[in-house]
Amino acid sequence: MPEADFEERSKLFAIRKVQDGKGFSGKGYAPGGTELSHRAWDGLVRRLLHAVMTNDSFNVILGGHSAAAGHGNHFKQAYIMQFHKVAEPVFALLGMDLTSRNLAQGGLGTLEHSLGARSMYGSDVDIQLWDSGMTEGRDPRAVDLFHRQSILGSDRAPLQLGDQGGHISILHEHGDADVGMIGEGNQGLLPTIGSEEQAQNVPYAVRYMKCTPDRGDLCKQHKYQGKCWIDGQWDQYNPTNQNKEPGSRVNWHPGNRFHQILGRNLAFTVLLALKEGLQKWKDAPDYALPDEAWHVTAYYQNIQNKVRNIPDSVGACPQGNPALSKRFCNMGVRYAATEFTPRPFPDATSLQSIMVKANEGYGGGGVPHYTQPMVYTGPGPHNPSFDIPEGQIDVLAIVSNGRDIPPYPVQPKPQRHRQLDGEPIESGLGWQPSDMRNGYCDGTWNMECNRPADEQCLLSGHADSRGGWIFGGLSGWMVFNLKDVRDGLIALKIETWHSQKEVSIAQDWTTVNGKLRRRNLRSVAEIEEEQATDDNNNDERMMAQQEERELKQPPPGYCPEFRFEYAIDGEVVASLDQNQFGAWMKPVQRVVEIGVVMDDPNFEGPKDVQLAIRQVGCAQSSLKAMKLTHVYWS
Repeated sequence: MPEADFEERSKLFAIRKVQDGKGFSGKGYAPGGTELSHRAWDGLVRRLLHAVMTNDSFNVILGGHSAAAGHGNHFKQAYIMQFHKVAEPVFALLGMDLTSRNLAQGGLGTLEHSLGARSMYGSDVDIQLWDSGMTEGRDPRAVDLFHRQSILGSDRAPLQLGDQGGHISILHEHGDADVGMIGEGNQGLLPTIGSEEQAQNVPYAVRYMKCTPDRGDLCKQHKYQGKCWIDGQWDQYNPTNQNKEPGSRVNWHPGNRFHQILGRNLAFTVLLALKEGLQKWKDAPDYALPDEAWHVTAYYQNIQNKVRNIPDSVGACPQGNPALSKRFCNMGVRYAATEFTPRPFPDATSLQSIMVKANEGYGGGGVPHYTQPMVYTGPGPHNPSFDIPEGQIDVLAIVSNGRDIPPYPVQPKPQRHRQLDGEPIESGLGWQPSDMRNGYCDGTWNMECNRPADEQCLLSGHADSRGGWIFGGLSGWMVFNLKDVRDGLIALKIETWHSQKEVSIAQDWTTVNGKLRRRNLRSVAEIEEEQATDDNNNDERMMAQQEERELKQPPPGYCPEFRFEYAIDGEVVASLDQNQFGAWMKPVQRVVEIGVVMDDPNFEGPKDVQLAIRQVGCAQSSLKAMKLTHVYWS
């Protein structure tokens, strides 16, 4: 393509470079192409050159809310996946592995993952996107925490892209961080549609994006494109009760065409930086680039050291909720575990992976587990929602030359365990899985997740869930092995509004861990069969029901004998009554409550630590139970 034509066609995604990191757009997506500081642009070129020259991976991660997750659309229609669809074949031709993860969560912000960003988002991130303005846009502490932990937790001090210009400017000025704003494309250049006939003469990619005021119905009618199942295909799986289309098609969720433009905007930015880097390499004498053009270790270390030493008087994070240690703002938390999905390396970042086995129970496995089978595995049936009409430009066919996007190798990072031998505190038998997803839910293009028999939109592809472990007054202890504790920091995220009736594994028990009869030691699979309809319904419906319980109805009550206890290395450190527990377990965001077990800057590590927690009392079905969702340690 002639350079003049390229420049003309590039106006839709024209990159805006901001001098000295000042002058970013305010809040929301930038009204044009991606906005980057000059230093961030040079840093992106350097990162890409390093990946090319070393045949390294390149990792792009999104954290955010339901709109970023792509609710209302198929998972692969969300903008981070649309970025991947365009960019991955180009990376592959250059010998690089591009991984793109959509780790956004419906109905939530990013705080519960930010506290353990290294595990929850990844330790080798190159570009980290924050897109949670709808849920956290008015909480500058959460935004600042996200960006700081993303930088300090990753080995690569990633480029930070968001839609809150003020916060990223501070990190640029005081931390030398690479920062920028997510752009939505110059949509003023899009053709305006006034009729169906006119729409057919507009390129398919921008069709129905912009309508005349009197034909807004036309754009609304074509906002989404998706199906839950294709009749006549793969009927051997006999899916039941399939909805017509993916749920949550509300007015604040963008449709697939808007996601496509955002994704292509990001792809244009990254590929243009890649083009500049390759040109630098080509122009270098004897193709020998100077070290400062592509070496990254010192570059990353400079950013992390400066962010780590930003004064407490600068930025929103240190001024945040007193429930959180200020160390979360200047120290990368090394580890976290959860059952929330999606997440990187789900087998290695689950709460199950750090649980110490009970002596018996849970169907003989000694560890509670989630076992609902998948209706099908592999790519699944062809989905015509992704088809490009004949005669229209197929970007994937152009960039890939017919090459399919390959599956990622599943290589969970190893975890080490040690057993509790001879300790009086042992893992109990009454812990139960809640709101979990089956499959391998890692947020990537080829993710195979959330395909239980009663899922009502099998082709949706979405994986976001608020999984955890319900426990009550008869559940007993749960013991966790926390490896490599160095900084003396341990914290828990617990949902405190659940009731004992949700702990169905212990529904007939009268003593802690129950009597050892078959009814009480039935497998978790049997319990899941009873609960499948509740646990695996449509994501948005489940979340709406949960939020109604959380926000509109009073939580189950306490009882006089209630205690919450936690132990370190076999010794009970705290036994909290209702008032003490309420003071310890502090709300830091809507439906996010954190309890800090240890915050000791003088801790002598590294060493492995065994943490145990339990609830005592309140065994009646109408009273208090809890759900553990996250453990953080460093």
